[in-house]
Amino acid sequence: MQQLTQNTSLVSAPKTLSSAKQLKEAEIRAFITQGECLAIKHENYVAQYVTKANEDLYLLLGEILSFAEGILATKNVRQIIKEMRSELTYTHNIKTQKNSTDLSIIVRFVTRTSRKNALIYSQVLAKAISLNIKSAELAQYIKANGGMNKIREKSNSTITADQANKLANLQTYYANKLLEARAETSPYATFEIDKARTSELHDIARHGEYVYMVCKKNGLGKYTVIDAVAMDKDLEARILQRYFDYEQHALKGHVGGACVEAYLLQKFEETIMADNEQRTKHGAPLLDKFACIVD
Repeated sequence: MQQLTQNTSLVSAPKTLSSAKQLKEAEIRAFITQGECLAIKHENYVAQYVTKANEDLYLLLGEILSFAEGILATKNVRQIIKEMRSELTYTHNIKTQKNSTDLSIIVRFVTRTSRKNALIYSQVLAKAISLNIKSAELAQYIKANGGMNKIREKSNSTITADQANKLANLQTYYANKLLEARAETSPYATFEIDKARTSELHDIARHGEYVYMVCKKNGLGKYTVIDAVAMDKDLEARILQRYFDYEQHALKGHVGGACVEAYLLQKFEETIMADNEQRTKHGAPLLDKFACIVD
């Protein structure tokens, strides 16, 4: 009886693998089919509504945004984008660039031969995603901001020094919060240094939050701590900015390149809201959670 049970388990394993493969293929095909339907809607728009007010286009873009969000959120995004590239190339004779973003490929799949429109739509949708604008809110967002051309101008324009300063401050703030959380939950190491050196570092520190350990690589995963350096606020801000850039790059592999800014914006807001709860308890001034939005 035991041997029979083992054999039954061995026989059922390929079925499980086959089922997973079928589900994956079904999802990919479902998105391709949905994209085909949206492509037909887009063709109808071009043929029938060119002279009509842009509200219809804005609503269609909302559907495309919802479609894109669904693809970018699935774990099969790479295979879906690959299939879309293949369909565009071999079925519609449309070439795509290797460095095109996932969002650009999705939009091009819907707009087909209209390369110019695909570029315009992609820029507008990318800006909406970066600001966490939902598909149902897209039409209102476009109208409230003076139309797609105005949004594109804002997206392509250079930000002011004040805007850049606000954004950099919030990025270093977020990086600092990440490090504080990791210090509590998952530090690399905890150790003590000489008390005299500790006192000396305290005396020479100029308002910095961190002390930086000078380490020498000593084999794979091993480091020798040689000394400690107290940093001033300016250098600390630069290092925190570098840390933020590293985190932003690492996120691209987890949430998709087109969604990184939106993901970080969401995390900014969550972090600042939590901080503001503590500030409220102590009567401290509240932080502006929208300071990071660069118009």
